[in-house]
Amino acid sequence: MAGQKQRFDKYIARYNEALEFLHRETADVRRENAELKECVSEQQKAEERAAAKARQRTDNPTFVDRVTRRFKS
Repeated sequence: MAGQKQRFDKYIARYNEALEFLHRETADVRRENAELKECVSEQQKAEERAAAKARQRTDNPTFVDRVTRRFKS
């Protein structure tokens, strides 16, 4: 009986270590995921700003745009 209890204790210790490892890995993956979401969010904001700037340029053309357009036609 004593040998069986030691064997079970060893299995329990091994599984507890594996469980702790999985918790650490899960936390790391969640942290990386949050960082990636933040990067994607920043990139989307930059793209939206660029699109807004392009729309503003077409809505309110600069002098160079007006002259270029005039000579193209």
